[in-house]
Amino acid sequence: KKQDALARVAVLARAFPADNDVRGVWATLLLDSAQAPERQFALRELQTLAQKAPGNVAFQYQLARAYVMDGQYAQARQQFERVANQHPSYSPAWLALAELASKSLDFTACQRYADRALSLDPSLRSAHLLKASALVGLQRFEEARTAYDQLIRRYPDYREAQLQRGLLEVV
Repeated sequence: KKQDALARVAVLARAFPADNDVRGVWATLLLDSAQAPERQFALRELQTLAQKAPGNVAFQYQLARAYVMDGQYAQARQQFERVANQHPSYSPAWLALAELASKSLDFTACQRYADRALSLDPSLRSAHLLKASALVGLQRFEEARTAYDQLIRRYPDYREAQLQRGLLEVV
């Protein structure tokens, strides 16, 4: 199905090359491609679109994702920060910053960004998980246990939270 959608959007993008929205959708779909040249094309396309439309949160956010997919984590962080600062109520940017901070073992920043995402959307279970994981990284184990327990009560089938909670008992 995704390949069908990609093929249809590619036809539209070629038929309407001046339609930035279609080009943005095409580039966004290509980000998840297994083919490196397609991901590189998506990155270049999103760079162009983001430059043309600096106020378009979708282009700006997808450009940051493209940097992540390309392994350019410093650029991704800067781009996500730009999106978060320009659109402070856009929770996906704060969540992405929390994920990047977690991956770089900056647990203080991870907790801060996860808290910001949760202040905007308390139902983001991945933000709850990132916050609990950050608390473990900060060696605040009791707070982490409480955070995992609350997350598991709220989402009883959340396997990742159950696994992380179990691993915390080993620590």
